[in-house]
Amino acid sequence: MIKSKYYIIILIIIFALTGCGYNQKPEVDLVTYQEEVNLDNFFDLKECILEYDFIIEKEYEDFSLNAEGKYDLNEDSKVDLIEIKLLGREESTIKINDSEISIYTDHPFDVYLVDLLKDDGFIELVIYDDGPSADPVTTFFRYDGKNIYQLGSLFTDIRMGDPNKVLTDGGGSFIEIGGLAKFIFPQIIKGLHTIEDNQLIYNPSDLSKYINKEYTITTDFKAFFIEENLRDDLTSQDVEFIWDYEVMSEFKKGETIKLIVHDEFWYGIELQNGTTGILYFWIGD
Repeated sequence: MIKSKYYIIILIIIFALTGCGYNQKPEVDLVTYQEEVNLDNFFDLKECILEYDFIIEKEYEDFSLNAEGKYDLNEDSKVDLIEIKLLGREESTIKINDSEISIYTDHPFDVYLVDLLKDDGFIELVIYDDGPSADPVTTFFRYDGKNIYQLGSLFTDIRMGDPNKVLTDGGGSFIEIGGLAKFIFPQIIKGLHTIEDNQLIYNPSDLSKYINKEYTITTDFKAFFIEENLRDDLTSQDVEFIWDYEVMSEFKKGETIKLIVHDEFWYGIELQNGTTGILYFWIGD
């Protein structure tokens, strides 16, 4: 049994990959719905960014960003006046016509527009925040002609593309970096986001369907690996993670592993030679 001395929060697996999207879906069983996800239907959300003509002023010393522009955000054939005043770690505001909301940013870096779902009647406003220590967060806002809604955030910069891109099916579903285990095949979809009632909702997968199956490693990589006997009820609180680069293990493309137990941020696996243990990645501070 693995003894726990402390609990470490790992943000996102470095090899994980990450719609144009608002869609009113009928109520369906989550597990059934996610089993039907076809990654061939997903593409880079970066493709949904629109051309825009905002006046943007940045001051890097005090982490401020001001932006002004006009755009028909709710597609009612009337141009909306957009005024954005962002000050890092201070109260900031977004004003669209006569509506205004207060938001918080740490290191505001950019403002742009994205069409999350074609023909749904909305163009979303995006605020990109570089975070306190290069911890990116992209936040989406929607204007319905009267109110401004903060839909939610994805913890990446969608303009970067690979390796941190967000995938969309163009129909209201999004897979963020960390929501997809890309280093193995078949890939594991750990969860996806949808927009419901003007909120970005995370829908975790039923990971049990991936257990006791074999997977092929798709690329050479190094990762942390702790040899350990595994049990079904193992959790992160039971694991004493080790962060010594000198003891990282090499994994080769074409090797197979068997998944025994799965947490959101690590994998309990059996290697080809029968050795069992915990595979995890270092992803920053």
